[in-house]
Amino acid sequence: MKISIKLGLWFFISIVFIESFSMIFLHDKLVHSQVHQELQALQARGNSHRAVLEINSDSATLHHIGLMESQTDTEVVITNTKGEILVSSTKINKNMENLLNKRINNLPRNGRILQPDWQNKKYIATVTAFNNKDGKKAGYVYMFRKTDEVQKLISQLNKHFLLASLLILIFMLITVFFLSKALTKPLISMKEATKKLSKGDFSVTLPPPSKDELGELSQSIQTLANDLNYLKQERNEFLASISHELRTPLTYIN
Repeated sequence: MKISIKLGLWFFISIVFIESFSMIFLHDKLVHSQVHQELQALQARGNSHRAVLEINSDSATLHHIGLMESQTDTEVVITNTKGEILVSSTKINKNMENLLNKRINNLPRNGRILQPDWQNKKYIATVTAFNNKDGKKAGYVYMFRKTDEVQKLISQLNKHFLLASLLILIFMLITVFFLSKALTKPLISMKEATKKLSKGDFSVTLPPPSKDELGELSQSIQTLANDLNYLKQERNEFLASISHELRTPLTYIN
């Protein structure tokens, strides 16, 4: 196998490994960040409803909140402290009912993420408590969002990552090809030079050496070729001189 192919394969395997690790790490971070943003947005929406309810929690306000959420991709369920539903923007199903029946203890002012599992559950959910005008706890605002919507966002993100990976792979192949050619070109020149030297052809001229190990090797081969060529010329001149010096005496003897 040629050294250019070997070098290209080593570069390709190394970069693929690094790229795969980086893309997986980046993908996990982006998915986690996206889900976290969705949960934070859902919780912030619940806090917004809480602020309105603490100003006025009459039936008209409750109806307005339910109607508003029915036109969005989120759902709201507002209950009193006994768990009785005051208003709901959608029909309560079993999955929502299970979350509504969860026991709530030490709920912070800004609420809590009730269901963060977007992969295995039907809903992600948050809960926020609201007080009456006397400052006493009056009920809870539950916010729901179907995980299908979140999974669609993650699916789009996966498609973008796949496209980016393919483009990076194509550019990487092109880069590795030209890089391996550029790195092995001096080695190929030196291989051809050594072939000439082994056949007795010392008229070798290598490209100007670079300032690295390959350059030093190229310079050494060039120096060797120059020295051998000089010795060849000196030998030829010596033999020519000897032949000339011996020709005259031999002529007299003959």
